[in-house]
Amino acid sequence: MATVLLIDDCPDFRGWARCTLEREGLEVIEARDALAGLQRAVEDRPDCVVVAASLAGLDGFDVAERIASEPETAGLPVLLSCDRVEPVSRGAARAAGAGGLLLRSFRTTDLTGPVRDALWAAGVSWLADGAEAAEPGLASAAG
Repeated sequence: MATVLLIDDCPDFRGWARCTLEREGLEVIEARDALAGLQRAVEDRPDCVVVAASLAGLDGFDVAERIASEPETAGLPVLLSCDRVEPVSRGAARAAGAGGLLLRSFRTTDLTGPVRDALWAAGVSWLADGAEAAEPGLASAAG
């Protein structure tokens, strides 16, 4: 089973995202700030990280940069969750080492689609019990 580290300071979004990702067959670990999230990334070795771009203190861009630069976490797929996805944000996310952005909208597919794509690109299966995963874009569009 694939593991996603969710770093977000909004308890409502964290709770919703946890339930949503667990329904997709993913294990979810949480952190409510950047420093705790960076520690969890090293200690728990998740398969993917979803981090809020707008965290107080160290923001999601800082987290992505640190994950990309540390030998223990380099190569770990990181997605920044943003309230608005703009072309400038995409470039800044990639420059920081994040693989992409996802829209923080409380729509199931806005979360699960990018996470599945990131896991697929990293060669990680996200389904438990050895079930085969569909290619990105072919998965259920439940929302």
